[in-house]
Amino acid sequence: MGSKKKWIIGCSTLLVLTSLIVVYASMTTSGGADANESESTKKIVFNDVEQSDWFYDDVQYVKEKGLMSGTGEIVFSPSETMTRAMVVAVLWRLEGQPKSNDITFDDVKRDTYYYNAVAWAAKNKIVSGYDEKTFGSDDNVTREQIAAIFYRFAGYKGYDVSKKADLSKYTDLETISDYAVNALEWTVANGIITGTSENTISPQGNALRCQVAAILKRFCDTYNTDIDKESASVSQNEHITLENSKKNSTSSSTGGKSNSNSDSQTIGNANNPLITISEATALPGKDVRIVATIKNNPGILGMTLTLNYDETALKLQKAESGNAFRDVLDFTPSKTLSSSSRFVWDGVDITNDKIKDGEIMIMDFHISENAESGKYPIYLNCADGDIVDSNLQAVSVTTETGYITVEK
Repeated sequence: MGSKKKWIIGCSTLLVLTSLIVVYASMTTSGGADANESESTKKIVFNDVEQSDWFYDDVQYVKEKGLMSGTGEIVFSPSETMTRAMVVAVLWRLEGQPKSNDITFDDVKRDTYYYNAVAWAAKNKIVSGYDEKTFGSDDNVTREQIAAIFYRFAGYKGYDVSKKADLSKYTDLETISDYAVNALEWTVANGIITGTSENTISPQGNALRCQVAAILKRFCDTYNTDIDKESASVSQNEHITLENSKKNSTSSSTGGKSNSNSDSQTIGNANNPLITISEATALPGKDVRIVATIKNNPGILGMTLTLNYDETALKLQKAESGNAFRDVLDFTPSKTLSSSSRFVWDGVDITNDKIKDGEIMIMDFHISENAESGKYPIYLNCADGDIVDSNLQAVSVTTETGYITVEK
C-alpha cells in the first residue's frame, strides 16, 4: 500500500491547488474588466457555475435576490444535496426574514443561521418535525418534502393551489407518502416539479442545490412573486449544514431544467458515467439479489459510495465487488453492513484494457418476515470528489434508484 496512489489525498490536493489558481486568476484579471460592462452580463461569482450549465439562470436568480448563498465565497456546490434547514431558510428569506417565537425542537439551536427560519415556518405550519422535539435540520430533503413545504408556503401566502395534475402515469406513484400526494399534484400541474423521466417522479429522491434553485425560480415565476429588492444579505454561508449533509449526500438523477419545465436533465451530459441499480420482487422472509451496474466508465481509479435503504424491511447480508472492478480495483466494504454503509474502490493505476462497463457491486438482501407490501428504494449515493479517474480528476456520475418490491 505504500506505493499506491492515495486518490482521496491526491484529489484534495488538486482541489486546493485549483482553488488557489482560480483566486489568483480572479485577482489578476479584475482590474482589467470593462468598466462599461453592465451588471446583467456579468458572470456569477462562483467558480463551479458556468454559463453553459442548465441551472445558470436559476442560480443567478436566487443569488441576485439574496435567497441562496454559496457554500463558500466562490463556491455554490450545485451538485450537493439540500438539507431541510436550508430549504426552510430559503423560503424565510423570500418572506423577508420575519422574526418569530422560540421553538421546542432540540436539534435547532439558537446560534444557527436557520433558527428564526425554522421558528417562523413551524409557527405557520409550513413545516413540522418528525416529532415534537426533532426537526431533522441536517437531514437531506426529499423531492416530496420540498413539494409539501412549497405547497404549504403557497397556502400560507394565500395563493391559488387548486390546480392539480393526474399522477397516475408515474410507475412509482405508490412510493409517494400520503401527506405529499396533494402537494406533488400541485407542483406537477404548475411545472414547479415534474418527473425524473416520462414515467417516474422519484418522490423519495434527494434534491440538489441547483434543483432547489430551479424550483424556487419556477415558483416565483408561477405566482409572479415580486421581490422589489434583494433580501437582506445572507449573514452566513450554507456550509455549516452542508458539512453535515455531506454524510448523506448524493449525486442524483433528479435534476431540474427550468427552461423546459422538466426534471429529467442531470448535471453533465448523456456521456457521463451512469450507475443503475437493478429491481427485484420477493416475498417476506426470502432473499433477493440486487446488482449495481456502471455504463460509460471513464476509467475510475477511486470511488466511494454510500448505500441507503429501509432497514425495517431489508437486511443486507453480503456485498461484493462486481466484474467491472474485480481484479482491477481493491474493494473495501463497510465493517458493518447496514444502511449508510460506505464502500470504497481504489487502485494504483488503470490501463485502457482494464476499463470496463458492467457490474460494480452485488448485494444480497434478506426481506424481513414483517415487511409490508410495497416498493422499497435502494440508493447508492456519492458526494463531490468521491469518484476520480486515473488522472485523479473528479468524475460526475449520475445514479438511478433501484427498488425491491415486496409482495405477500
